Amino acid sequence: MTGEEMERAIEFLLKSQAQLTADIQSLTVDVQGLKEGFQGLKEAVQGLKEVAQGLTDVQTQTSRDVAALASNVGELTGVVVNLAEIVARMETEAETDRREMRRGFDLMETRMKRFEAQAESDRQEIREAVSGLTLANEITRALTEQVASLEVKTSQRVTHLDDRVTDLESKLP
Repeated sequence: MTGEEMERAIEFLLKSQAQLTADIQSLTVDVQGLKEGFQGLKEAVQGLKEVAQGLTDVQTQTSRDVAALASNVGELTGVVVNLAEIVARMETEAETDRREMRRGFDLMETRMKRFEAQAESDRQEIREAVSGLTLANEITRALTEQVASLEVKTSQRVTHLDDRVTDLESKLP
């Protein structure tokens, strides 16, 4: 291998090392972004849980109000039929609302589980990628050391051969 080929090989290894380092830094930034995004999602889900609790409290209060109206119905004979229809309609709507709300929560829970599974899969993939990059970095470092060692040995051989040539030339008449 000529000196120029050796220099090109060393230059290639150094460029590869620099690119590998840049790739690792980029992956580190990407992982941090994923962590922040996941935290934001967790906060949003917590907010939705609080809203759902507020809706449940409102629904509970509505049910209490309906019960209070039902106790006054006995005193209002002329309005009993009308109020009974209203209460029945409200209970049906409340049950429909509860069912729809439950379906929404179930759907949200299913999606959240899917998202968590995907996030775990992504984390594992990133771990594997970082491990691969680390291994490639270690291999590149070892190859760089071997190239440097070969360069030193080659230089020593050339120096030795130059010395022998000089010695042989001095012995010629």
